[in-house]
Amino acid sequence: MAYTASTIDVPAKTDYPISFIGGLQGMGYDQIDQTWWVGFTKSGPSTPWLVAFLTGYKAGEGITGADPYTDYAPPPVPTPLPLAPGEFVDYFQKLETTGVPGSGLPVNYGPDNLINTDVKVASRLYRLHASEGLKQQVAHRIDQVSPVFPISFNGRITGAMECFAVNVTDVESSPSGARMVQPSDRSAWPQEIPPGTYKVISTDAEFDQCVVEGSNGLVNVYAEDGGIYSYSATPA
Repeated sequence: MAYTASTIDVPAKTDYPISFIGGLQGMGYDQIDQTWWVGFTKSGPSTPWLVAFLTGYKAGEGITGADPYTDYAPPPVPTPLPLAPGEFVDYFQKLETTGVPGSGLPVNYGPDNLINTDVKVASRLYRLHASEGLKQQVAHRIDQVSPVFPISFNGRITGAMECFAVNVTDVESSPSGARMVQPSDRSAWPQEIPPGTYKVISTDAEFDQCVVEGSNGLVNVYAEDGGIYSYSATPA
């Protein structure tokens, strides 16, 4: 999110633990005003700052449920969560370049609804564009990766969480010269592309993924947000 204003609230304290709240306001990927609040805690002079909670809201909507963290160290989990962003990016790079989905899901990921939907959509678009004789050049890269946070429930650590941002550049063209048509209802290409006929359509997108791992060792997508933030289209 490109924020336009920030607020810091620091309560007056003379001993540990200490804390403060940071707020960010700006425009989200969906072009709706959003506000995010993050609470930070520090238990001692030699300990790191840790995220205590994260919450936010969109204009016209209620506040989201606060995601609580703890000041405990991340728990040992079967799959090292720092591997998760690379596994995600490598899988979708292959799927959207060759149409081959491998084993069906990224390595170490579990079959939750969000990741299954992502795989189905990417597979469908690859088959559709291939049937239309279009050439797709796609590149995925990891933009940012958060620390690994512990997750607790009723004071008990139940797993670990990590968030990361993925940038996707997609260039579609038609080697055969066939027209790429965006109808008036904007149903064939992303909504950002105006109705018309094109030779080349390029999009840049940013997606935020938060993944959670429990005691079973499977990584699940806990939250997903983002979308296209810029595009260019060459008229036919």
